[in-house]
Amino acid sequence: MATALLALLCLAAQEGAAVDAAPAPAALDQPAAPAPVPRLRVALQEPELDGVPARVGRVFATSLVRELRKLDRSTIVSMEEVRELLRQEANRQLVGCSDGGCLAEIADALGADELVLTRLSRVGDEHVLSVRRLSARAPDAGTSYQRRFAAKDGEEFLAAVGDTVVQLWPDRQLRPGERRGVDKEVARRLNPPPLGPVWFTLTTTAAALATTAGGAAGAGALLFHGQAQALLDESAQHEIDGRVIVENEATAGTLSVTSVGLLAGAAVAAAGSAVLFLFTDFDGAGRAAE
Repeated sequence: MATALLALLCLAAQEGAAVDAAPAPAALDQPAAPAPVPRLRVALQEPELDGVPARVGRVFATSLVRELRKLDRSTIVSMEEVRELLRQEANRQLVGCSDGGCLAEIADALGADELVLTRLSRVGDEHVLSVRRLSARAPDAGTSYQRRFAAKDGEEFLAAVGDTVVQLWPDRQLRPGERRGVDKEVARRLNPPPLGPVWFTLTTTAAALATTAGGAAGAGALLFHGQAQALLDESAQHEIDGRVIVENEATAGTLSVTSVGLLAGAAVAAAGSAVLFLFTDFDGAGRAAE
């Protein structure tokens, strides 16, 4: 079954692998062109976490994969993508594969030359990042990189991604147009605003409704006051029932007070919306990292 699994992974990897074009033979009267830089094929294991939130581990792993894919002539595959491959192929026999030898077999089946193991841990008041670059053919040999930071909110791990790749792959250049390091926006996935958009929507809707109702009440107050004034002016020439004038003025006063109250409420709701705007996760950054 293991042989069939590796064959299956190898077949799936070959379907998406890039094929490098063979160089044209050099002319006899020209110096030989320099040998092309060999393609970098790397498989990444999911980070091992010790005292570090799972969300930090997921965002770090994704960021490291993206950073490695910036390197020229690189093919990177993560263990998350391996599991997805297995799900797509309806093969769930790879259970409990976490030791270096097993992972090296997978990396080899995927055509990877190197395997990357990462560990994110907390030791006292410090965060520790450990990354190992191993050969898929000799998983016991390789190079390591470690950094320590003052423990904060996890963004310090992301800040170290670019330097990690530089230290472990110093001979690899970036693809044209790429820049080293993790975009600052990615940090929002670690510490997204705490509220969902529903609260901002509710307060904004309440402010809009209160404004509309307050405006309508104000218009009604002006209407009844105008009618009362018209009746009062008319009473100079004709006999008018004074109770009608009093009722119109009373209604106008009630609507005026109601309008003021609604508009004041609308102002409070609008202010609340402005505050909620600063604490609302509009783009689902929190859900994306869950």
